[in-house]
Amino acid sequence: MPTLPERLKKILFSGASIFPPLSHPLALYESSFHSLARKDSKGFFFTGVHAEKTGEKRKKKPRRKSVEIRKRKRIKTRKARAYIPLFPQKNKKGEKKNAILFFVKKIWDISAEEHKKLNALTAFFLKENEKINLSAIRDKEGVWEKHIVDSLAAVPIIRERSTTPPVKILDFGSGGGFPALPLAAVFPEKQFFPLDSVAKKMRAVQEIAKKCGMRNVNVLVGRGEDLAKQKEYREQFDIVVSRAAAPWAILLEIATPFVKKNGIFIAYRGPEHETSDIPLAKKMGLSLEKIEKYTLKSGEKRELWILKKKKHTEKRFPRKVGIPKKKPLTIDFF
Repeated sequence: MPTLPERLKKILFSGASIFPPLSHPLALYESSFHSLARKDSKGFFFTGVHAEKTGEKRKKKPRRKSVEIRKRKRIKTRKARAYIPLFPQKNKKGEKKNAILFFVKKIWDISAEEHKKLNALTAFFLKENEKINLSAIRDKEGVWEKHIVDSLAAVPIIRERSTTPPVKILDFGSGGGFPALPLAAVFPEKQFFPLDSVAKKMRAVQEIAKKCGMRNVNVLVGRGEDLAKQKEYREQFDIVVSRAAAPWAILLEIATPFVKKNGIFIAYRGPEHETSDIPLAKKMGLSLEKIEKYTLKSGEKRELWILKKKKHTEKRFPRKVGIPKKKPLTIDFF
């Protein structure tokens, strides 16, 4: 059995014994020294053992990448896997890839230029979503299906209802900028106003719009209950859209005052609703024209409720901040 080098012996055993016990984890075999020398990456004394025993020169190990660099590399890899090409492509079997974008282009007659804007919007949204929690969906395919395609469902309605410019469209409870941003990409001639009470989200939405070259997006920050009382916003919008912003009774009370008389309110909803929803809308001066039903690629069912405003909203609506949530409107309230 070989002896320990003197400097290793002093460090480990303080000179008490030439050999450690056979049960010691560093069993004194030359192969153990070699393996320890190879495993060490901090440059401690074990690295010198191999050189001292064999006479070989110490090799410099490649510098380890920092945690940040490795993290960025992982994120980049995930993004690359989730990449969706701009236009439909064909695989070896001749089948069309990217059915989502093909559906968008064919059904809603989206031009190549508008496709580019939507693609850029998705990229910038994902970058901002890493900094601020705009959405729980963090992959490109998910953003396209759950946000872009879902938002564009209102394209045919807006096209047929808004013919005389200028057209002002309010996105009530915009959150991460949907449906305002995709619609603004398709309708550059119309003015869009995303509204939300969270200022940092609206700053991010404005930044995304700026990077995408959308000059027709102007964010509004504040509570709907307060802004709906101001003359510059009350009954000033031709179309108001809202996507999963609040329960139906709360949404009607706060969003309806923004709609002009004879204007349109477009509500993105799920398939489940109460029997009192239509009568309650009538009490707020809205008339249900039709319900457009559609299904996303994932199988999720969606509905668009298109309501026309027949009369001016009563001055008592909306009530003060917090009351619509604590005491939602019912038929008995009127």
